[in-house]
Amino acid sequence: PARLFIYMSDFPALDEPLPKFLDDPTAYKFMAALAVDTNLRRRLMVELLARTGMRVGELAGLQDDAVVRKGDGHRLHIPIGKLHNDRYMPLLPMLVDLIAEYKAVRGRSRSGHLLERDDGQPFDRRTIHRYVDRVAKLADVGHVHPHQLRHTLATLSINRGMSLEAIAALL
Repeated sequence: PARLFIYMSDFPALDEPLPKFLDDPTAYKFMAALAVDTNLRRRLMVELLARTGMRVGELAGLQDDAVVRKGDGHRLHIPIGKLHNDRYMPLLPMLVDLIAEYKAVRGRSRSGHLLERDDGQPFDRRTIHRYVDRVAKLADVGHVHPHQLRHTLATLSINRGMSLEAIAALL
């Protein structure tokens, strides 16, 4: 360079890295370990992240009455999120059953949230990160960040032929 770098704009722009996701074998190991997890609350939290692609903040903010019946299926009402809009996500029957089982074991919600800590308070992001990381350790797949599950869902959906418009609407 002809002169010393002074401003951030003097540095060349870095390429944007591609989002990280779990490849098929790693995702399979992760989900297999999750399926046999004995901690019901952890299993529900991570299953919801992995199978719906919701963000950690959206998971922590789910209300106790978030599961609604629409038409012939169930939907998960995700309140105002990053894009400032409510959305209804289709739920797999196994998730509906898992939520019902969790609510039966948990009892009445003290905070009004679907997922709450033992003291009745809603979960914070760091605890949810630890839950995901614990499942990754059980699966022996290394560190897994919760947002990777969102990217994994999108990537697997693309690889199986889902349109980008449908994935964008889902996420």
